Amino acid sequence: MKYIKIGDTFLLIILISVIFFILNNNKTENKSIIAIDTSYKNYRYRLDENKIINIEGLKGQSIIEIKDGEVRFLESPCPDKLCIIDGILKNQPLICMVNAVIVRYDSDKNKKNEIDSVGY
Repeated sequence: MKYIKIGDTFLLIILISVIFFILNNNKTENKSIIAIDTSYKNYRYRLDENKIINIEGLKGQSIIEIKDGEVRFLESPCPDKLCIIDGILKNQPLICMVNAVIVRYDSDKNKKNEIDSVGY
């Protein structure tokens, strides 16, 4: 019969701690900034500021609210209002297809001048 030794327990505790730290670190750093992408321009806002943002899209003006670290569409010119019905931004981006406005989480680590890909 085999017994668990002190070294095995120590390694298991370290492994669990490292995994917990990595998972917890990824959750907090990805939700500090939101990016709003339109056909015309890209915007970045911090989540710790409460504000209402007017964004010009293809069909008109969308109004986006940042309040208490949460983001949502207040108004949009689209006929179905699916972006408003979706509610608060969580794990997936909020998209107004008709107005071509995308709201998503971004992190401080992403730099504006960083090249993501090149197309010809």
